[in-house]
Amino acid sequence: MSTPTADKFGNVHATEGCDRCLCGAKYWEKDHCVSCGAPYVLLATLYGGVYRGTPSRPNANPILAAMRDDDLGHDPWGTAMAWAFGVCDYLHHVALAEVPAGLGYQPAATMRGEGFDDEAYPDAYIAEMGLDTFTLTQAAKVLDRYLDWCKAAGRDY
Repeated sequence: MSTPTADKFGNVHATEGCDRCLCGAKYWEKDHCVSCGAPYVLLATLYGGVYRGTPSRPNANPILAAMRDDDLGHDPWGTAMAWAFGVCDYLHHVALAEVPAGLGYQPAATMRGEGFDDEAYPDAYIAEMGLDTFTLTQAAKVLDRYLDWCKAAGRDY
């Protein structure tokens, strides 16, 4: 039996820049997430929580793939905010799940479970996809990191 070959970062199982961890990061060293330190093999086998991407389409999360096809080139911050609010609204009002605190989401003054408005494109698309809570929460975490990057790059308003 041959020993698997590691890439230049020491990864045998994880694909650098393609596979996303539970925390939203996509960078791996020695099959551990560089952001949170989670081991790739444990995530993939026990939790099913690694999104498999490809070099041409690294955003295996369907929300991030849809956002990538939206208006990112012209308005990255506004586009990411629209998708982030859509995900947060869906998590809060439809999935009745916790929204990651980093986004600073404050729901409208309606009862929980009521008030989801699917008239905006991201909201309607998210509702139509019928994704699970895990996928939406991971998308929210990645969007939070992306919005921080936009602010640091001066692309917010």
